[in-house]
Amino acid sequence: MNLIHVLLVAVAAVKSELASQNLEPPVKINKCCEEGELYEGKRCTRINATHETPWKPIFTTEDGTKTNLQIKYRLVTGLPDCGPKAPWPIYHYHNSSDRLRLLPTGILRHYFDRNIPHEEELGDTSENSLYHDYEPGKYCLEKKVDGTFVSEFARVCAPDHHVHWTETEFLMRNIVNPVTHGIGITCLLIIAIIYFIMPTLRDLVGNIITTICMCLIISQVADLIRLLTVFDSHISLIITDTICYFGLLGAFFWLNSLGYYIWKTFKSRNVFLRITDGKKYCYYSAYSWSCTIVLGVLAVFAHFTMDYPEEEPGPDQKEQIGSLGIIIFFVPVAFTILMDIFFFATTLKIINRMHTYGRIHHKLRHSVTWATW
Repeated sequence: MNLIHVLLVAVAAVKSELASQNLEPPVKINKCCEEGELYEGKRCTRINATHETPWKPIFTTEDGTKTNLQIKYRLVTGLPDCGPKAPWPIYHYHNSSDRLRLLPTGILRHYFDRNIPHEEELGDTSENSLYHDYEPGKYCLEKKVDGTFVSEFARVCAPDHHVHWTETEFLMRNIVNPVTHGIGITCLLIIAIIYFIMPTLRDLVGNIITTICMCLIISQVADLIRLLTVFDSHISLIITDTICYFGLLGAFFWLNSLGYYIWKTFKSRNVFLRITDGKKYCYYSAYSWSCTIVLGVLAVFAHFTMDYPEEEPGPDQKEQIGSLGIIIFFVPVAFTILMDIFFFATTLKIINRMHTYGRIHHKLRHSVTWATW
């Protein structure tokens, strides 16, 4: 009877244990690619097209003493929901500085130093290890294949970085920089309004200066939007970068048109106007905007198709216009500055040789004096 009683108690205990395990909900694990796929290069590829085995999660205890635990889990395919921020990659391979450990609770632990517990090649304790835990839904795991090199790959949501308001970085980014941008935008807006409403300044030079001010205002506003912490989406940053550089490029081409007009006016012996200011403005507008649009589109196209290969942005970095796009944007700016220096030096020599000034020369000097003020 005692033996039968012991057997009944044991069976009841096993049944209760199995029932409790069945009642526990499965752990949710995010898989970056669809089932039956893995990362090959930078895209998901069917496993049938490779010679690799499918990826499956390997659970490890927090202290690393037990691995390959049998945990009930459920795979959820797709990238993590990071809100406006783009997920950033982590690579885990033999002897890498980054290590990934999937805990039985579904939390992904990322060790980002070389001091990792229970790693044979490193051999140290967990007291000094640095790590960050990512909750389920804030990461995805996948096997990644690059030729013959195989690694474990994860895309994670960047952890929130809290900066105190007294730190220099916070003050410069959120107070000093926006205030100086606001002052610059206000000054440019005042100049544009003065040249727009004053009849004596509403000539060709005044219209060009107003256009330059508006281009710089657009560039400054886009740069200010880029500084705001609320705009963290890489798509928003690419758009604001493009608008900022377009406005700056347009301002320099309009400045080049103004330099050419002043140089041509002082160089010409016949100072009487043969065509109206409106037609001249149309000609200069066609030159400035066509160069701005063509070079700007070329820079954006080069950024998305031919830019230099760079590492993917880290958690505190954001995707912006690349180095090749920056070169295409600003090399023409350097040429326009060289041309403006030539126009300035040549015009200064002509003015020093002149003994008498015509009405147009006086009017031009009056307009430029207001602009420099």
